[in-house]
Amino acid sequence: MKNKVILYIVAAVLMLAVGSLACILTSRVFNSVNSSRSSQPTLEIAAPAPTQALTQQPEILPTEQPDIQPTNTEAVSEPTQTISLDLGPCEEEVCIREGAFVLLRPLGENGRVTVDPSYRYGEFRKNSRYPNLGVEFLNSTGTPVVAAAQGTVLVAGNDSQTAYERRTNQYGNLIILEHSLAGFDQPVYTLYAHLSDILVERGDTVSAGQEIGRVGSSGNVSGSVLHFEVRVGENSYSAVRNPELWLATWQDDNGQTLGALAGRIIDRQGTVINIPNIVAELLDPAGESVVERTYLRTYGGESLLGQAPWGESFGLGDLTPGTYKLSFLLNGYQQRLVEIQPGKLTLLTIIP
Repeated sequence: MKNKVILYIVAAVLMLAVGSLACILTSRVFNSVNSSRSSQPTLEIAAPAPTQALTQQPEILPTEQPDIQPTNTEAVSEPTQTISLDLGPCEEEVCIREGAFVLLRPLGENGRVTVDPSYRYGEFRKNSRYPNLGVEFLNSTGTPVVAAAQGTVLVAGNDSQTAYERRTNQYGNLIILEHSLAGFDQPVYTLYAHLSDILVERGDTVSAGQEIGRVGSSGNVSGSVLHFEVRVGENSYSAVRNPELWLATWQDDNGQTLGALAGRIIDRQGTVINIPNIVAELLDPAGESVVERTYLRTYGGESLLGQAPWGESFGLGDLTPGTYKLSFLLNGYQQRLVEIQPGKLTLLTIIP
């Protein structure tokens, strides 16, 4: 028993000695390693500089800025063009005016744009009680009809229920436009009748030259034709004017611009005299022979006579420029010489 105790004591002493030796060796190794590490050069890494953004933005060069003026937020209306027209009748025997040729010819491309000379404004058809309130353009069915000026569609339909002249069922399919024309203080209306097709509706705004319908033969008419009227001040057949004095001037086959004539034959009290037959003859430059001859008359119906702006009782458009001899019978043979100029309106007042 005594021997076992001695052995345990010896073992414990040996274990303590071994532990102490291990600690000493470990300390020396650790110090040696630290000494080795401290002798190595160290690499100093600079901290990265802070960046402004994740990506570098390209340099923006200064550019010259436009001079922007302050704008007015209120609606600014475009200035309206003021046109001064030389309107009114001629107080002398002859006046040459610029005219008021403010309306386009109402036919589209390839349409016949000359007025039918056999049935002019204010003339009567055979067995007709009433004079023509407009002019006729003879064209094939389907020929495009265009607006004579910018305006608003007032009527787009037919006259089966509403009369747009003296009676219903005369114009067939028709369109009436209302215009506000520069130089005129009253509205102007244009009427397009006997149409085969209507391409606009009431209330539509149309531009000058826009196709609005097509030529036809609807209503009281014997063939394919466009009936065209101009009305001033009100949409009434009593307010019609001669379209030949309003339509844009035309050129003949030689490129010469044509002119127009508006005349009146009155007594010394200013009353218009009805002349059923007037002959207008274009003379050659020598004034000896007749080149062209046109027959006309004073407008039929008192409501057509002496209307503003020209106060005329007869009128013609598309006249070849030159000297004309007008002749008629009134207390004997009467004649006057008058000059027609290109693109101009000649006003003539005859007091026999």
